[in-house]
Amino acid sequence: MTEERRYTLRRPPSSMFSDASNRRNTAGTKKIDETRKGRCSFVYGVTNFLLQFFWNPFSLVFAPSFLFCILNIIEERRIAWPWEYKADARASSKVGTETMISALKKTLSPEFESCDTPTHPSLKRRIDHLRKIENKAKEN
Repeated sequence: MTEERRYTLRRPPSSMFSDASNRRNTAGTKKIDETRKGRCSFVYGVTNFLLQFFWNPFSLVFAPSFLFCILNIIEERRIAWPWEYKADARASSKVGTETMISALKKTLSPEFESCDTPTHPSLKRRIDHLRKIENKAKEN
């Protein structure tokens, strides 16, 4: 055998590409929609990442600290956001709700409109919360 022939790929038989061999009876099968394919690939990707991550012996060191950080962020929202809402309510009782809403609207910009952080709710949420407080005060 010559060098050329050894490294060249052989062409597959023509029956592989013929329509007759590729036809299947798909009358009773359901087509998987694109969202389901996306979910499956996402689940596969997450599973693949987790298996590769935990296969590494160093993951025993990093996983607890990573989980601690995630839980800290989640718990910090439960603690810090009510304080922020209480501070807004107290300020609105001192200077007025409309003044607080207009001040928050002045600082509202498109890039920070829906930006939630672990320590502060978004400005839009704070404005909505102040409006709820104002509506409750009007009802009473």
